[in-house]
Amino acid sequence: PFLSVSVSPHQVYGPRDKLMIPPFLSAIASGRLRVFGSGSNRISMVHVDNYCHAMILGYHGLQPGHKCLGKFYIATDGPPVNLWESLNDAAKQLGMPEFLQKTAVPTWLMMIVATVVEVVSWVTGIQFKLNRFAVRMMVIDRWFDITPVQQDLGYQPLKPFSQAWPETIEWFRNNWKP
Repeated sequence: PFLSVSVSPHQVYGPRDKLMIPPFLSAIASGRLRVFGSGSNRISMVHVDNYCHAMILGYHGLQPGHKCLGKFYIATDGPPVNLWESLNDAAKQLGMPEFLQKTAVPTWLMMIVATVVEVVSWVTGIQFKLNRFAVRMMVIDRWFDITPVQQDLGYQPLKPFSQAWPETIEWFRNNWKP
């Protein structure tokens, strides 16, 4: 029989991350990063070790009759965190200028700018990082309840965010070059 379970992460971070943290750190280091919107949005993140742990638990659930079969789970570090405060904390730990005190850019203004950038991209064929989708992802709450993966697979994060985030930023302090 074909057995399946899907264990998905949300916003993976950790040492050697090349997707999430470096672009933010580069923007912070350059002084360009500003809070989009109110700055109160909360997101779920998952340390790479926690995500791997969840996938291993999913693998062990691939047995006939297991309650996880055919289900979709999201693994995170647990409670959501404030995106902007977490990034500002990273800036502090790395000796970079904090950015929370800078004037936040209203969402409506960012959406107008992103729309203009999309038109320029369409006309020129040049791809830019700024677009309406990116703005939306930076201003909305994006967090997930991990109760199902905890109940069905026995998942508990190996490292809480309060431990994993500082460890990750310390790795970047020692290894990342802007």
